[in-house]
Amino acid sequence: MRLNHKRLKYFRQIQKVKQLEMARSLGLDQSLLSKYENGKVPNPSAAIVKTMANYLNCEMTDLLLAETDYEQEEFTEKEYKQTIPNRIDV
Repeated sequence: MRLNHKRLKYFRQIQKVKQLEMARSLGLDQSLLSKYENGKVPNPSAAIVKTMANYLNCEMTDLLLAETDYEQEEFTEKEYKQTIPNRIDV
């Protein structure tokens, strides 16, 4: 299970949640959440991904890389808007 760190950060930012606030709510160190968002810890446990997805009001799969994404991890904002369902009310 490989985390899409850019989507994680994107979902957090569109909800206007600070990294420290999210980390505290999830019982994580801010430094660990930062590592997740920067791709330095690419394979968190399924339980962590589920907890983050629940907090961000999205599906676990929204935070994971699809097989085709392994080849191209760089996404533009336009690509995000095309690939991520607009389910979050801001």
